[in-house]
Amino acid sequence: MSGPSPDRPGRADPPPAAAAAAASNLVGLVRLIGITAISIGLLEAGAGIAYREPRAVLLGATAAIYGVWVLIRAGGLDTSDRERTITTIASFTLGLIALAATLQPSMATAMAIASLLPAVVVTPIVAALAPAGRVSAARTAASALLRPALKSPLELPRNRS
Repeated sequence: MSGPSPDRPGRADPPPAAAAAAASNLVGLVRLIGITAISIGLLEAGAGIAYREPRAVLLGATAAIYGVWVLIRAGGLDTSDRERTITTIASFTLGLIALAATLQPSMATAMAIASLLPAVVVTPIVAALAPAGRVSAARTAASALLRPALKSPLELPRNRS
């Protein structure tokens, strides 16, 4: 067992094998997020093209590009720069969530809930308060963008028969 970590006072560093396994799990999780974003983005863009809905095309293309970017950045999670990489990914995730809530107001409630995910993923990994503060600030900005959409009444289609 090793001594307290300088990054996390009062906590011992995990054994090297456990740290490697945790990093491998994190990389796998982030890659899965990227693959999912690409898949859903392509489906959304395809539906937008089929139904001539430019907002869906924009959102789908952005999600697919985000997914590719996440797959590229996932390699940085195996390095010593893990905290900065995961904070950057979390910040861009919040940006995508804000874009989705803006382009598709009917998804705003789901996006408000989804905006908690980056903070949940980042909190156990980021030791320093400054990067966590940036994520918190980004989450606050996202919630400010979502708040007007959440207060708008739900519009239901009317029966025109």
